[in-house]
Amino acid sequence: MQDKLPISVTFDKYNELHVSYVHSMAVLRARNFVLPEIERCVTRRLMGSVVPKIVTTVSTLAGLACVEFIKVLEISLKFR
Repeated sequence: MQDKLPISVTFDKYNELHVSYVHSMAVLRARNFVLPEIERCVTRRLMGSVVPKIVTTVSTLAGLACVEFIKVLEISLKFR
């Protein structure tokens, strides 16, 4: 069972195959939604900045979820 799990791929902005794949998918998506296409060098630049943005977004959402959980706890403690 363990050998049938999908393999995780880490995209590297310096690997030409990875850049080509991401750029091709971006072009297909742009054509599908009638958006302007981006150049290959822009794709490479954006590939390097996606991970830090995802990490920041996830940590922000986790913090907001904790704040909401604290609000729920405070409300439930008032009714005891």
